Amino acid sequence: MKFTRTRSGLKNFGLFFGAEITLYVEGRLLTQLPIEDPTRPDTKFYNALCSQYLSGKKVKVKLTGNRKSALGYHEKIIQSSIPNSLVIVDRDYDGLLLSPLVKPKLILTYGYSWENDFWTEPLLLHTLNISTASDASAIALASTKLRRVLRRLSKLSALNAAAHINGASIFTGKKNSKGLNIDASSMFPISLSEYRRLANNLPNMCQVMREVHRAALQAKQENIIQGHLLECVSLFLLSYVYTTSTSSTLKNNTILVNIALSLFSENPGSYISPAADDYYRREFARAV
Repeated sequence: MKFTRTRSGLKNFGLFFGAEITLYVEGRLLTQLPIEDPTRPDTKFYNALCSQYLSGKKVKVKLTGNRKSALGYHEKIIQSSIPNSLVIVDRDYDGLLLSPLVKPKLILTYGYSWENDFWTEPLLLHTLNISTASDASAIALASTKLRRVLRRLSKLSALNAAAHINGASIFTGKKNSKGLNIDASSMFPISLSEYRRLANNLPNMCQVMREVHRAALQAKQENIIQGHLLECVSLFLLSYVYTTSTSSTLKNNTILVNIALSLFSENPGSYISPAADDYYRREFARAV
């Protein structure tokens, strides 16, 4: 870790791999050390993103761990004037609870996290289309369920953003589902009673919380729904519709994730939203 944080270590890291640009990204680690693992979903996402917005350049993606660690790399890159290096971190609630970080060599994800930019409706439905051998009724069913669940999840996430003012959360679970109960068989997978149950976890709102809540209600879904939760809910629904269509139960969602990653890697521009596409074009041009 110490070597990678030295000026020499940072400057020569990309050269060691023959890369023109080194991209340090906030990414989940299974070890205590930063890694270069091309098999990880977040690495594949960022490699695809670079192929779209840094076309023609060889980029090496390095996962750094949490946001604090990634920003530590950024600080060293700026202080030591390390060339050909960029850092990307999740946006989180920046722009809603905090002013967005606008710094040289630093890019925020367009959505709350990279999962929000990745798991778009076109990618989800194309993934299901391939896995169900183009079952049109399955695609229509998934589209309806996804839009309904995301509308209600967006409203819950607006309440959750307000709760963060007091360091709280209306989602009390520790897993990716965050304690949210979903009935995938229902046409409204997040029931009104479940919405009310979670909403009751919100502390009494002060004026600042009300202002944040109003702003969050006006924000785009991808900017306020937490990425892990979006991924969990989306895959849960897709898995249910897949089973309904094929009469085959998935042991886990790995096959769906792999299909989605393959599709996105082949043509990121087909799946990323137009607003995110415009944002990343500007941000990469600014940061490089």
